[in-house]
Amino acid sequence: MANLTDINCRDNQVNGGALSINAEKNTSKNRARLITIVFIAVVLIGVGVGGYFLATRVIFAKKRVPKVTGLKVSEARKNIRIAGLSCSVRYIHNYRTNNEIVVKQSVAPNSKVDKGTVIAITLEDKDMETALAAARQSLGQANTALQEVQSMGIDTSDLVDPIKNAQAKLDSSKTVVDCTGQTESVCYWANVVINGCNTKKRAYAAQQDRNNQIAACRAAMYAYARASSASDLSISIDSISMNADCTYATAAVHGTFTSGPRKGTSTETAKVIAARRGGTWVGVDFGTGI
Repeated sequence: MANLTDINCRDNQVNGGALSINAEKNTSKNRARLITIVFIAVVLIGVGVGGYFLATRVIFAKKRVPKVTGLKVSEARKNIRIAGLSCSVRYIHNYRTNNEIVVKQSVAPNSKVDKGTVIAITLEDKDMETALAAARQSLGQANTALQEVQSMGIDTSDLVDPIKNAQAKLDSSKTVVDCTGQTESVCYWANVVINGCNTKKRAYAAQQDRNNQIAACRAAMYAYARASSASDLSISIDSISMNADCTYATAAVHGTFTSGPRKGTSTETAKVIAARRGGTWVGVDFGTGI
């Protein structure tokens, strides 16, 4: 018959083994739990790091510059904004025609730049620029014509207002019509000045030619009158009347005629006639009376 001590020893061995088994089970559970936690942590860290780098790549990625030349300002701004960039605008003119298009962009199309980079665009109305160029050219020609006429000593007081009007219109032009319109435009007033100057120059040239013809005619009349009277005849010629095309003229001759129809010692008045033949003036009659 087993004694009590042996029974207690056996019970202790059984309980000890049970405790050992339970301890091992607990250790395995803890290890599995720790592995799970570590795995989840690694996954979370990986997702976080990946998300960070992905977000960084998206946020800080280079942006491609769109081509906006040839577009109106609203469309150009929209395309630049969609690309993740900013825009600044400069107009060539100091006013707006609402027909401007982009003629220049500060960064070439398809270039890669940082997000938010400012793309400067320049806008111009091509038709307006062409009209302005024509207006400036016309005004320049008008000023040149005016200076040329003034240098000839010709009165240009009647052209003061037209040249002022042309300059004022250029300074305030906002449309193509303001520049090159048929009335009240820069070109209109400039042409008034140019045409006025041309008319004055033609009149001046015609008068100069007529003055030259009168001088040549007078010389021919003197020569003819002297030859018809006496070599020492002292005469004066005035009141020359010449036709419009400067081919025929008459004049009064005053003097003492020593021969011819008016021969005598007293001072007389006679008539002399001259004509232009082949570009040369010659006397054709003298002494028939006035």
